[in-house]
Formats: sequence, C-alpha cells, structure tokens
Amino acid sequence: MSSGADRDVGRFDHWAPEYDRDRLQLRFFGPVHARTLELAVGLGIMPQRVLDIGCGTGALLWSVSGQWPGAALAGVDPAAGMLRAARQAGLPAGLVQATAAGLPFAGATFDLVISTVSFHHWASQRDGLAEVRRVLAPGGLFVLADLHAVG
Repeated sequence: MSSGADRDVGRFDHWAPEYDRDRLQLRFFGPVHARTLELAVGLGIMPQRVLDIGCGTGALLWSVSGQWPGAALAGVDPAAGMLRAARQAGLPAGLVQATAAGLPFAGATFDLVISTVSFHHWASQRDGLAEVRRVLAPGGLFVLADLHAVG
C-alpha cells in the first residue's frame, strides 16, 4: 500500500468515532448513498448477497438492509476504526478489514457490489476493479459513485 493510502487509513481510523455525526454525512454522503441505492433499486435487482467496498461505519449498508432485508451483507474497509464503529452500532453485516485490491471472498460471491466515495482512495484502482469483477456473480451489478478517478 502506498504511503498516501496509509495516511488515509490513519485519518479515517482517527475520524471513526465522530464520523457518523459529521456534517459531511448529512450534507454529502447521505445524498450520495441515497442516490446509489436508488440506482440499484431502479435496475430492478433483488440481490441475495451485497458487498460494500469502503463501507466505513456502514451507513449505506444500513440502507441496503432496509431495502433488501433478506440479503446477506458484507463490508470491507482498510480502516479498523471504521469497522469497529460499525460493529459497535450493531450493523447486520459481515465486516472485514481489507482493501479493494485484496477482497477476501471467493469468486462469483455477490449479486451487488457497491462503493461510494472510496474509489479515489484505492491504492490500485485497476487491481480493485479486477477484484470487483472476480467477486461479482454472473449477471451481478456493480454501482460505483465517486468524486473522480485517478490513474
């Protein structure tokens, strides 16, 4: 992992306890999460297994659990503090500390993979996208929302 990515992880670990109360959650991340979920719903899918890459404290996964209550949920994030906050909140998902480039799941596992505003933090976007392709089940859907893509 690059030193830039290491700094990001440390920053998010530090931010985790207050992350869900931050104004950015309400003004920016909340609407991005809502639109991401709206896009997935609009495509008419009924996923059984959902993965959120860069899940943070699990805000989007909470919405997913309400939309598809029977779906098995998983989230990955490289910041242990974010996952700890998600667990403490009782998020009904399997949570794993991992990066997008090293997803610890078997191939063709998920019907829906989502990622919101984390892609620009991925140390290797190319490797992360290859992993998304690997873990998506045939006919699965990947919904990505971000600020911009780099290299």
